[in-house]
Amino acid sequence: MLNKYFNYFFGVVFSLVFVGCSQDMAIDPNDPKFDVPEEGIILNINNTFQVIDHFGASGGFQDQWVGKWPDASKNKVAELLFSSDTDVQGNPKGIGLSLWRTIIGDGAADQANSGFSASNWFRETECYLDASGNYNWSKQQGEKWFMNKAREFGVSKFTTWATAPPYFMSKNGYVFSTSDVSNFNCKPRKLC
Repeated sequence: MLNKYFNYFFGVVFSLVFVGCSQDMAIDPNDPKFDVPEEGIILNINNTFQVIDHFGASGGFQDQWVGKWPDASKNKVAELLFSSDTDVQGNPKGIGLSLWRTIIGDGAADQANSGFSASNWFRETECYLDASGNYNWSKQQGEKWFMNKAREFGVSKFTTWATAPPYFMSKNGYVFSTSDVSNFNCKPRKLC
């Protein structure tokens, strides 16, 4: 069925391309409108059009695992992400992120059976909060390692995100919807 729709879509797009590219609309690379002035292009780096507050990225689910790698490996990843330094040839050592975004875990990794399939093991995250309302700040060591390393490289902005309420606040006991709970998966009277 999907193949049928793909073929239909491809056929429509292919037809529009050929209809839209009639002979009178063909582009001639020698057309004078494409001529570059002899003086070339002039860049004025003193004329600011936009100010960027930060250049950021997210560790997603990966920083929890990469943050537990051997020091040499994870330090190299951190350098590639956060360093603004250059090597002796003037090449950048990293991309110089100025913001790092990390996940607040939902506790799926704390469950005996998270409900995730074996191929989705990487989505299981620890949670600082437990079902009794106590916090365990020793959780999420990989994420905390990346935040600390980012700070060492001069990153000053951090944001977080969550994919679900903790499993013990959900209707079905999982951090995702199931056939019996296909809508908002949060127990009544919980602060989700």
